[in-house]
Amino acid sequence: MAFVPNLWVHRRSARIRAPKRALCLRASSVEERPAATPTLLLALLAGNRLGASYRASRRIAIQNIAGLLESTALEKREGVRFPRDLGRLEGVWRLCYTSGRLPVGCVNSYQVIRGASRQLANIVDLALPLAPPRTVFRLCIEHTFDVVGEHRIRLRQTAVRTGITGEDAAPDVHWLRFPPVPIPGVMAEPVGYLDTIYTDEDGLRISRGDGGELRIFVKV
Repeated sequence: MAFVPNLWVHRRSARIRAPKRALCLRASSVEERPAATPTLLLALLAGNRLGASYRASRRIAIQNIAGLLESTALEKREGVRFPRDLGRLEGVWRLCYTSGRLPVGCVNSYQVIRGASRQLANIVDLALPLAPPRTVFRLCIEHTFDVVGEHRIRLRQTAVRTGITGEDAAPDVHWLRFPPVPIPGVMAEPVGYLDTIYTDEDGLRISRGDGGELRIFVKV
């Protein structure tokens, strides 16, 4: 059976929310804090569009905090370990920051992971010129995966599906299926890797792509 995630997340419900006190923090205040915390990281990410318009100082602060959270998890032996912790990756995740490239016109990106069946889908929503409000062109890049390290899974692209979806789109999305193809900003090669060390109970996940690019997700 084809792996086509049924995904539509209202933009408001998918926003990152942090305590009001934390939202007042600026990137420059990171050095004043005694320790990196998930709350501080979420505060820096609040209201963003995947980090594309952030100043260099904020991007550096985000990457520093993410790295500290990863190293702390390893030191305390709380980091993700595969295959034991595959269940911690299960579900729908919204990408809220990446240090890598994004496809032109990207407005949202999600990752759907099914550990039991070893399936992962990267879903990218692209803005459509002259389209009704909140209607997007959706790319669904499907993969199978296997565990190849304590923190690493290997992805093998199996198919690409496309469709039009959104609040004002037709309820039955007509998916078109294509063979595996490189997609700049999503997956340049049919085989790739994803490293994950940090996840927490509040649904924050920090992962790294092939080239070490940082990807921060929040569970939907």
